[in-house]
Parts: sequence; C-alpha cells; structure tokens
Amino acid sequence: MIESYSLSNKKLTPHMFRHTFCKWMLKATNNDIKKVRRLAGHSNIATTSRYLKDSYSNLENAVEALPKF
Repeated sequence: MIESYSLSNKKLTPHMFRHTFCKWMLKATNNDIKKVRRLAGHSNIATTSRYLKDSYSNLENAVEALPKF
C-alpha cells in the first residue's frame, strides 16, 4: 500500500510515516516527549528523543527567520 503512494524518484517507507507522526505529535503536544513515547510505542524514551532533536532544529529555523533589528 505504501509503495502506491511513492513517487518514481522517492520511495516511501513505513519508517517515514512513523517519523512524521512523531514529529507532528511532538509539535501538537508542545514537545511532551512522554506522551509521544507512549503513542509511538517506544519502550525507551531515548528512541523518542531522536525526534525531539528535529523539533529543536525547527525552533532554531523559526528564530533565525525573525526580523533583524
């Protein structure tokens, strides 16, 4: 099923969907890593914390986009 959504130059994988889910849930829960860990089914919070790193880089991009005074 996932392959049917893939583009010819970009193959989708189940991990990509899981990664997107975790990133969106972190954003939706204001980075509540414990909730996202449970929703993702991770037994170790260190696994979930990998997605938090991506969330922090998004914050950095947002700060850099602020107007310069």
